[in-house]
Amino acid sequence: MITKVKPDNGAREGRYLALAIAIILAIGALALPHHQSGSNLSKLSSNQIAVEQLPKTQLPPLRELNIANEELQFYQQDEQRWPTVAELTDEFIAPFSDQQWQWQQPQHGIYLGHNGQWSLLLDAVQQQIWLRPSVHAPFVAPLDHYLEGQWQHVLFNLGNDLGDTH
Repeated sequence: MITKVKPDNGAREGRYLALAIAIILAIGALALPHHQSGSNLSKLSSNQIAVEQLPKTQLPPLRELNIANEELQFYQQDEQRWPTVAELTDEFIAPFSDQQWQWQQPQHGIYLGHNGQWSLLLDAVQQQIWLRPSVHAPFVAPLDHYLEGQWQHVLFNLGNDLGDTH
């Protein structure tokens, strides 16, 4: 007696794999609307602004300053002091090395810059960046009192920054 044996060409396994992929994609498509993040812009206080709300002309110096903040943190850890504006300029750390900006360091870890149209303040101690849409006023200590004017705290990552109480 001769029995026929069907060749195992993987057709059945292929159908099972295709069905499993289709089920996974269907579940993902159904779950996608539930995983969308809402806008956090309504949660901003009057002295906060999301970087997405700013004009594109203001973004390059803000992003450079955000990166410079990280460099300053490393410098402070290594040297146990905050670098001067001259040191940052000599090291070509943007935006401190940008000739369009005038920078000063009124306190340790505080860097104040202006370009004639608007001002930036980096509080490297608190790791915060502040923006003022007009020419800066002379620095007056303490920092909290100085920032009560037209300064706005720039938020780069709304998901993380809104929970920050600084």
